Amino acid sequence: MKKNLQKITVFTFLFLYNGMLISQTWDTILNGINKVMSNTKYPDCNEVLIVNGANILAATLSGVYKSSNNGTNWTKATIPGPTPGYVGDGYIGVRKVNSNRIIALGMGGSLGNSISKSDDDGNTWAASITGIVGNRIVEDLSLTPNGNIYIATRLGASGAKVYKSIDNGDSWVEKSNGITASTIWSVLAVNDSIILVGGSNGIYRTNDTANTWAKIYSTGSNYVVCLKKNSIGTIYAGLASGEILKSTNNGLSWSTTTLVGNGSMVYDIEFDSNDNIYVCIYGGGIAKFNSSEALLSILGNNSNGLENTRLYDIAIDESGSSPVFYASSAGSSGVGGCIYRYGITNNVGIKESNLLNKITLFPNPAQNTLFISGTQLHQINKINILSIDGRWINTFENSVSINVSSLKAGIYFIEIEDKSGAKSLSKFIKE
Repeated sequence: MKKNLQKITVFTFLFLYNGMLISQTWDTILNGINKVMSNTKYPDCNEVLIVNGANILAATLSGVYKSSNNGTNWTKATIPGPTPGYVGDGYIGVRKVNSNRIIALGMGGSLGNSISKSDDDGNTWAASITGIVGNRIVEDLSLTPNGNIYIATRLGASGAKVYKSIDNGDSWVEKSNGITASTIWSVLAVNDSIILVGGSNGIYRTNDTANTWAKIYSTGSNYVVCLKKNSIGTIYAGLASGEILKSTNNGLSWSTTTLVGNGSMVYDIEFDSNDNIYVCIYGGGIAKFNSSEALLSILGNNSNGLENTRLYDIAIDESGSSPVFYASSAGSSGVGGCIYRYGITNNVGIKESNLLNKITLFPNPAQNTLFISGTQLHQINKINILSIDGRWINTFENSVSINVSSLKAGIYFIEIEDKSGAKSLSKFIKE
């Protein structure tokens, strides 16, 4: 097949701050988080909530922590369990449901800390499990425009139940009629009447405020891990397989997307104020797409500070002059769980090189060899091949041709580093 010589679009890990281009890395922010497993590892960090300004909360498997300085330092919150004398420990999420109340999603267990609530930005807490039967694990929470709350829960490895609250989480009523999934992981309130849940075998939908449910899309045994909606009403469903589905009609029908297809679980999908899409790829990193679902960059991976890429969550704070990102991860054999921050740094910025404007990579798509031409080849320090989720594959030095014959068909990145250390990404297709 004839291939056209094509210059590849360049994406960079750079942003503008005070008129200067800055290159950043993710910082580990664990000061004050207690280690577990005989004080050797940090606990799984499941979710970060930006409360207001520099005040943030983190839900971990050893409790909820609070920071008043963007995560630089943490203090563990004391959350009384429903059993007197015990402390509710182990939380999957933390969400703000109105201007006053925050709800922490608990792990249940022997203490029964399924739901805890705070009305003072996370300073003091109380158990709130009235109506919840059993020490249920609360996997997800979603809020309707009129203020009703829905939670997705399970009991052990089975027993999927949806609960609803009309009083800000003070009490709960089960609303699971028609849900046959053994477990449910996600819930999304599309509007006051239409609610979606993602379970172990598909997506369920109700249009009568959760009185009855029907399976609207079957995924077989493929878990629906997260459900998220952007500002124009497009709904995305992240699956355990790494596939991301999309609905533009309030969940009635679903289609596949090309957002992620590398086989890694998608735990979280978030959007910024421009409807750019951020996808947490479990074991890979964070991919950023524009609102048209075109890949813009790999915002984070193990090459720019995310040592543990078993990611659960990403949170975006756009209240300042430039965005601040937070990411949290499951335990690993190294550091254990972790919390990361991007956008607040003391690192010295480096200027963007214009080297890539003088270099051409061809052919694209490529079958066996990717060639490099241009007048500034002597300025190249090294060339890395990365997978679509940012994982390092190979490095080439002092070469004007790159052998790609061993790569599987798909989309890859070429990361070019110049003599000053500046890096930029280019995308190519392997046929």
